[in-house]
Amino acid sequence: MANGRHAGLLFRVDGGGVKLLHLSGHYRLRIEDAFPEDLFWAEIAEIEPENLASLTAYINAVATNMPKTPYGLSDVGIEFERATGHLVITRNASGLTCATFILAILRAQQMEPLDRNGWPIGRAEDIAFQQSVVEALRHASYDVRADEIEKDVGLARFRPSEVVGASAVAGWSHNASSARVLAAQVLADME
Repeated sequence: MANGRHAGLLFRVDGGGVKLLHLSGHYRLRIEDAFPEDLFWAEIAEIEPENLASLTAYINAVATNMPKTPYGLSDVGIEFERATGHLVITRNASGLTCATFILAILRAQQMEPLDRNGWPIGRAEDIAFQQSVVEALRHASYDVRADEIEKDVGLARFRPSEVVGASAVAGWSHNASSARVLAAQVLADME
């Protein structure tokens, strides 16, 4: 998670090497086996060994499928099938960020680190980030995609540091206030 701005899932299958699965941009789901030296990681809290094995197999299934995953600012209408790891996108869905990609994977395995009810909308830093995503898509000649997601600027944003902090601490379904505190701790630990 570089500068608290990006997050992914580290996993290892059958004693093999550690891999990183992350959504790095529009249709850029990546699986990496080499990481920067300054990579920070956190273990998922409150997970029994058999559930960890199941989650690892599931992450590997998604990595094997390598679904064409749109980048967007609202994850409503996008989910991964629990049984197969296939991505299901409804007609009016927007897309995922690196953080909501992690939430979608965990949600498919019935794990909810965040209580999404009452999540703040319109935080100034979130709007600035969302606008920068729209502009980056325009700059990369994804004008149609930028137009599609521009309507979502100002919606609730789940920050990478909030997702990582909430996933790594006991007591799942953290509300926004708790997640902000946990995110601050994640960022402080990275200093």
